[in-house]
Amino acid sequence: MKEIDRNYYDMRTRHNVPNYNLDLINGFSTSIAVYENQLLLCAELTHKLLHKTTVYDKMAELHGKSRDLTHFREQCVQDIVGRIVMTT
Repeated sequence: MKEIDRNYYDMRTRHNVPNYNLDLINGFSTSIAVYENQLLLCAELTHKLLHKTTVYDKMAELHGKSRDLTHFREQCVQDIVGRIVMTT
């Protein structure tokens, strides 16, 4: 199990979705809280979708569509900056 943002995911059992170039990863989330003077354990099933396109692939696609270097940089900022990127 691998911890990602307080949730745990089983990276060994990825499910490939080839039509959309995605991986579906099963996992779970847990929390413990006090509820009416007793401890409450909450365990939930979660899933994470990972797109298999790399940042390099995205930049190469944008470079092919851009008119010049300034347009390419603007497109990169719009499409890539602020996104969550996971590395292997």
